[in-house]
Amino acid sequence: MKDLLRNSRLYDFYGALLTEDQRTVLEMYYFEDLSLAEIAGMRSTSRAAVYDAIRRAEARLTGYEEKLHLVERFVEQQSQWDSIRDQILEARQIAGRAGESGGADTRRISEILDRILNEAGQIRSEI
Repeated sequence: MKDLLRNSRLYDFYGALLTEDQRTVLEMYYFEDLSLAEIAGMRSTSRAAVYDAIRRAEARLTGYEEKLHLVERFVEQQSQWDSIRDQILEARQIAGRAGESGGADTRRISEILDRILNEAGQIRSEI
């Protein structure tokens, strides 16, 4: 499962850099969940040839990532946004507890945190 997620992410970022044939084989194998035998039958080739084509395409995707690190940066940014969100939620809880005493400043802080959380969520969904 871990390899499937990794290869799917690599494909999302670098798939357009593969040949059409490589994209087709990877899509059939990973996204359509076809077996090597099924792909081989559809392409009139051997299972070994399909296996080799998949491994070569995966190697190309891995090579792009080793040079560009786009997936690594993406995962890191997701983690950073999640950390920011968690800190905002914690600060909001603290402000909420302090706001129970009715302070206008505390309510204002809570409103600001809500806006930051909303904007961070929008950015997170675009990453």
